[in-house]
Amino acid sequence: MKLVWFTDDRDPAAVAAAKYLMGKNWRVALNERGGTGVDGCERTSVDLCDAASLKAAMASFGDALRGVVHPAPPAIRASIEGADDSLWRRAFEEGALSAILTVAAAGEHMAAYERGAIIALSSIHAEKPMGHGFLYSMGCAATQMLMRDAALDYGAKGINCFFVQRGIMEHDVQNAGDIGNLYSGAAFRYPKKRMPEPESLSGLIEFLLSGAAAALNGADLRADEGMVMYYGNQLEGVSPT
Repeated sequence: MKLVWFTDDRDPAAVAAAKYLMGKNWRVALNERGGTGVDGCERTSVDLCDAASLKAAMASFGDALRGVVHPAPPAIRASIEGADDSLWRRAFEEGALSAILTVAAAGEHMAAYERGAIIALSSIHAEKPMGHGFLYSMGCAATQMLMRDAALDYGAKGINCFFVQRGIMEHDVQNAGDIGNLYSGAAFRYPKKRMPEPESLSGLIEFLLSGAAAALNGADLRADEGMVMYYGNQLEGVSPT
């Protein structure tokens, strides 16, 4: 049975996709990072900042591994000037470093079978920073660049690589800060006037894991349901001028 590994159980969209794919007869493994589990899926406990642990995990999956989904870590609330050394280190490890090592391990493993996909399930904050979360945004942006290089490195070996920028969901609103108003009235920033549910990305992830998505290899996919198109004139009772 084909296997997909989700590297972080703290992201609700990743957990929702894990449940969805199990219902589609995928074998699903979910890495424990302090989030929520999924009944019936395999559990792993891999240090994403340790290359040897990642290589061992890939070896344990064998030829069943067909995809790796690497979600962005939870947001870090700190400005650049206000962050201490420990937050800088955490941002680097949870952002760029874990992504680099995970992609390298997954790419080399699946390349031996000349098939598979690597999906960075990230955030619009790769290109639209939130004022108090630049450390988090830097990690997202670094991963975005990484996935472009990964598509070049592993595309010739049969591996498709994608960077998915999701929009704001209900569980993200806790990240609202004093700098910027991106989270203010977040629901009204969507054409549908409501925030998407975590389950909204599950079908897209299923497609990207399939061979049919090969034409999109290397793509940055903005899957935010039109949120960034908001111009500020779409609130209830306000007519465009």
